[in-house]
Amino acid sequence: MIDFEPIRIEHKTLFAEAYAAEPTMSSGDSFGCVYLWELLCRRNIAWLDGRLGVEYRCSRGVFYAYPAGPGDLRKAVEALEQRSASLGAPLQLRGLIPAQKERLMSELPGMFEYTQDRDNYDYIHDIETVATLSGKKLHGKRNFCNRFEKAHDWAFLPVVPERFDDCLTLLDEWGRENDGGNREENLAIRRALLEWDELGMLGGVLYALPLLPGLLNASFAVPAAVGRAGQVILIVGIVMLLFGAGRHSKGFGKVTAAFGAIYNTATGWFGDVLSYSRIMALMLAGGVVGKVFNNVALMPAVNKGHMTFGTGLVFIIIFVLGHTMNFGLNILGCYVHDLRLQCLEFFGKFYQDGGKPF
Repeated sequence: MIDFEPIRIEHKTLFAEAYAAEPTMSSGDSFGCVYLWELLCRRNIAWLDGRLGVEYRCSRGVFYAYPAGPGDLRKAVEALEQRSASLGAPLQLRGLIPAQKERLMSELPGMFEYTQDRDNYDYIHDIETVATLSGKKLHGKRNFCNRFEKAHDWAFLPVVPERFDDCLTLLDEWGRENDGGNREENLAIRRALLEWDELGMLGGVLYALPLLPGLLNASFAVPAAVGRAGQVILIVGIVMLLFGAGRHSKGFGKVTAAFGAIYNTATGWFGDVLSYSRIMALMLAGGVVGKVFNNVALMPAVNKGHMTFGTGLVFIIIFVLGHTMNFGLNILGCYVHDLRLQCLEFFGKFYQDGGKPF
């Protein structure tokens, strides 16, 4: 008898080999679907002399997927029949698509009885219908999309590791608003993100923002009069630097002093902007550190699947200590950096010291 083993990421190559030889895969037969939903229903895998055996064990009993692959179909089905009999159950193949059913009826006539399982039907729409949302049945979805586009600027971006945190944040918010959500579904999504590249997953993230004109495609038209005024001010300022900076110098020193003043003014103001930008960097860093503490505090509850007294106590301890430390560091950092910027950058623009040295 062929031994089955719990599904692992390494079994992905068996799925690829089986369905490359017999391309009759349904959405439920894909490796990603079988692997990720193993948390809901135990799945075991075996290679049946050239055909893929997928065993399901859950509350509905023991059943199997169609054994796809290049090998002998009859031998594979007989192996599944022996396996099912050893578990004290009749052989059931579920989730068959028409092509698989026809193949079984052709090669194994009279071996199976076929019934439709309407309780597990899925909706299937063609690409054009989903893209246009045409027809009365999709009228509500079309109106929802229209309202969404009127209320938001939005962007649809591919799921990449840099956006995983945004996906998990949305998942957590959905759970809080829906009494914890579906535990198995939440765990499957987290598992997909953890093994995204290994599973070959693809996906997209829809970002919605309050409606701000031109926010995502920023193109601000500056009036021509404002542009001309700015050019005039720039030219006047350069002329004043050229003739004013070297007024106390002699000979060629007037030229070098003039161009030196222009260079020092341009780089000086640019450096000041960068110096003050560190305040923004401090705020961003503080926000990121705070988010990290939130995620760490929630990890015990996430791993357990729900909030308990113990995980709640751990959350409170990490949350309070982490944010207290982060808040204190940011207060100290803002004080020190602001003091330096005021005394070294800002005072230098207008402050002139005086008095007698002592």
